[in-house]
Amino acid sequence: MEIENLSLEQKFESFWLKYPKKVWKKNTYKKFIKIKDFKNLFLWLEEYIKLWEIEWTPRQYIPNPETFLNQERYYDEIIIDTSKKNKYEAIQKKQNEINRRKIVKDQC
Repeated sequence: MEIENLSLEQKFESFWLKYPKKVWKKNTYKKFIKIKDFKNLFLWLEEYIKLWEIEWTPRQYIPNPETFLNQERYYDEIIIDTSKKNKYEAIQKKQNEINRRKIVKDQC
């Protein structure tokens, strides 16, 4: 479903579910309701989540969701270390292969 078609509460719950750090929900909601550009927020959030996964970012270095919104971090430039990205993609490929084999094995 398109993000624009969701109610404000549904948009926030979607954001909250996706964001990897769950702190200060009430304060985050207060910042969230001031957002005007939800489409870009969600697009960039997906990119940040990928970045944090690729970079193996420890949880304590992921900004709190309130900070992410308040400082409009979703507009910041994302720079990915290509060596880490390549390693991440290789790991993802291996995981996908393991999962495919498991599915085939379970079906037999």
